[in-house]
Amino acid sequence: MRNQRNGSQVRKSPEYLALYRGKPNRAVGEKVAGAKLTREKVAEIRRRYQRRGITQRALAKEYGVDRNTIGLILRGETWRIQ
Repeated sequence: MRNQRNGSQVRKSPEYLALYRGKPNRAVGEKVAGAKLTREKVAEIRRRYQRRGITQRALAKEYGVDRNTIGLILRGETWRIQ
């Protein structure tokens, strides 16, 4: 595979993109091996944080995940609602 650099951006070949992006059998969410959260728990995390009753740090400790994971969930960068 050949990459072409344009500044700091890397453009991947169409072959690479076809192989590694959007695989239909790719596990996501709670189907990922070793996932600590479920859709229900993620929804609960979002509800509890929106009520302003708990911090990201406290949520992370309670659910056994990193505080950064909670932040990613709350910003919709992971566990996106489909």
